[in-house]
Amino acid sequence: MKPKLIFSSLPYIATLRHFERFIPYLKEKYDIAFLFIGEGTPRSKEAIEYCKKNNYTFYVINPHFAKDKKIRIPFVAPLYRRYAHSVQCRNFLDKVQPAAVIETKATPRRDTILKEANRKGVETVMMQWAASSLRRTFLSKRVGRGLTLSLPRRVYLFLLKILSGILDIFYVEARFGLTPAKPKKIVLYDEDEAENGLGKGYDRSRIYVVGAPELQWASDLKQKIDADPILKKKLLEKYSLSGEKIKIFVTLFRFYRLQPYVEGSMSVEEHVAHYQHLFETIRGVFPDEEAEIMLKAHPSENLAYKGATYEMYKPYEKLGVRIYHGDAKADELICLSDLCISDPYTSVNYMIAGSGVPALSVNLSKLKTLNNAAPAFGTRQVVGDLDTLAGLLRQFKKEGSLPAGYNNTNVNVQSVDNFVKLLP
Repeated sequence: MKPKLIFSSLPYIATLRHFERFIPYLKEKYDIAFLFIGEGTPRSKEAIEYCKKNNYTFYVINPHFAKDKKIRIPFVAPLYRRYAHSVQCRNFLDKVQPAAVIETKATPRRDTILKEANRKGVETVMMQWAASSLRRTFLSKRVGRGLTLSLPRRVYLFLLKILSGILDIFYVEARFGLTPAKPKKIVLYDEDEAENGLGKGYDRSRIYVVGAPELQWASDLKQKIDADPILKKKLLEKYSLSGEKIKIFVTLFRFYRLQPYVEGSMSVEEHVAHYQHLFETIRGVFPDEEAEIMLKAHPSENLAYKGATYEMYKPYEKLGVRIYHGDAKADELICLSDLCISDPYTSVNYMIAGSGVPALSVNLSKLKTLNNAAPAFGTRQVVGDLDTLAGLLRQFKKEGSLPAGYNNTNVNVQSVDNFVKLLP
């Protein structure tokens, strides 16, 4: 019987599909399962249905702190819910007996499963995914952020913290208090994340910098596609693409998700109109008979947000833009492409860099702080206007190449292998 690895996450399809990509590298040695904390939200239902559809083993723990909201006995209710959830996690670990529990964060509400696993001697890993500390600081300063707690509320929370601290005297890691867990291994993309991001505050001996896994996923897949005409044909058929036309992959920053006080925020309608100009510029250089444009919607756009789903991109179809969502995989589309166009903020840039496909990073908005994310991905230049974009597209059409869009000098295409070596 193989040892079991538990990938634990918030029930969110993007996190799930990120973890899913590790399966080919792990399945010969391990049994893989997913753990979701909670199942009542639309996001959780989507993730669980995805597991069922793909016959993945999964477990659900419904935390007590998400139940019995009508029971509000001061001090007793929150402490009881924390304790009850810890019991659920212990029971789960006793039943499943995993070799390791892998999480993306160690903060409440995801701290409890890690703390209980630590108590039972199970390997615990906190593994970075997608966002890096370099990117988190790039949105414009938020004005008037948050709510001011009333004085009684602040006093209550202060007393609750003292009480939970007294109860936690007997534990190495807090069971009642809302404190981060201490994973045995913290697996990160880069040194900046170790110093300023997820690794901040942890003992350096726990931290392992392995590189972004997206780099190896894309590099490995690109090599397979280039070496195997049958695989390439199969993927072209999967996405209904031509083998003759130039293929241009595009991904978009979701400006409609920004808060209104953030510079550059847009309504759904403004967001769609903004990118209409981008696609019109591409089509002005590459007409439909010459090129296929592939738009990959963000995984979150499978569900409605402010009335927005991938359906909002339907107007682009008049320009011959193919819209991919759901089961479509960004790395497959990228590795089939001749040119990639992305915003400077998306973690898809890791895949583009790993694939080696010519690329343009484009930000036509007022939110120029997005451009500061470029160094995190090795991006050399961010295109800021349509005239420059059109000129570069004409250059690519004429010469079949572009100046290197990414600095691949330090690209680590063994990042996944490095992670696998750390597992028990």
